[in-house]
Amino acid sequence: MPGTRLILVRHGETDYNKADLVQGRGIDAPLNATGMAQAEAVGRWLDGYGYDAVVSSSMLRARQTAAIATGRPLDAVPHEAGLEEMAYGAYEGIPVDDTRGALDTLYAGWARGRLELAPPGGETPGMVLERALPVIGNWTRRHAGGRVLVVTHGRVLRILVAHLLGWELSRMQDVPHRNACIYILRQEGGGYAAELFCHTDHLNETSHS
Repeated sequence: MPGTRLILVRHGETDYNKADLVQGRGIDAPLNATGMAQAEAVGRWLDGYGYDAVVSSSMLRARQTAAIATGRPLDAVPHEAGLEEMAYGAYEGIPVDDTRGALDTLYAGWARGRLELAPPGGETPGMVLERALPVIGNWTRRHAGGRVLVVTHGRVLRILVAHLLGWELSRMQDVPHRNACIYILRQEGGGYAAELFCHTDHLNETSHS
């Protein structure tokens, strides 16, 4: 049986992305016009690649991206709370520039292996992995040998890709992302290999941040 493939997609742009505001799990923003165009571009790319199943984060921006990309009504997209974005607690809704020092300190701590650190009132990387990884496991078991489209968020994508490729979570900043970028991970033995890494060529005809 061929290896199961995960098609991991970050949601399209929201006005929070456009304004460079911290989003996180506590802010359920919809896509803006650019984000909808990005989701359409993902859909055109999927038409050429194919998929066997789709699951989205329960958050609106991810569900809208999945619905537009797959041509389904919003309420027909399977979604899982475990794929929701990391909770950034007190930083949510604040301009990134206003939290730059605190976030840079947090990210530097994670890169040094201080994975117990969290934003004030937010989640640690391990907490996110603990809720997201079982969702991935369930869907890949149900669709073994197939292609599973997963629409999620930037930090969740970084955490999942790093873990599934066998990296320490301290390396998650080495996983780049942009709105509506695409990763493909293929199961190999007991792990995964990357077939596509932060693919964005499909977005060349859209404006995005």
